Amino acid sequence: MWAVAVSRRGQLVLPKEVRQRVGLLEGGHVAVEVEADRRIVLEVPRPSSLRPESFLQWEGCLHGTTVVDDLMQEHVAELRRGR
Repeated sequence: MWAVAVSRRGQLVLPKEVRQRVGLLEGGHVAVEVEADRRIVLEVPRPSSLRPESFLQWEGCLHGTTVVDDLMQEHVAELRRGR
């Protein structure tokens, strides 16, 4: 578990290790949920938050093909390895 400070503006900085572990890139998005009025849950949507902007322009152009899914999985794996 990590402890992070909350700024005056309510901002949190997620530790680098956490961002890398879940594959959260700059400009990515997280879903925020409150459970039992005490627990804040952040969820990284898959795989949209892992796609660099250059891939977003092509999103949906080959809908239904498995080749795109295979390439995306390879790219995500490379991103996680730090390439």
